[in-house]
Amino acid sequence: MNASEVMDVNMRSGMKKSKPEMKSMEYERSANGGHIFTHRMSQDGGGYHDPEVHTFGADEGDKAMAHFAQSAGLPMGDKDSAAGAAT
Repeated sequence: MNASEVMDVNMRSGMKKSKPEMKSMEYERSANGGHIFTHRMSQDGGGYHDPEVHTFGADEGDKAMAHFAQSAGLPMGDKDSAAGAAT
């Protein structure tokens, strides 16, 4: 049995595929003033994973910031609270 046959058997047998882990995130401004986040995924144990690209329009700054915070694992507090305010 060759390697591709072994992989095929494992996939049919319900072998659980591991979820890719984000290793890095890049940010760039788009030409139209919007926001682009590119997530680079780990290659460990699960083979190659294409980068995930998330785009936000120029008027979606709040959504872009929320996406960044969630992706980075930062706590999202209430905007009106004093939590995280500079002293």
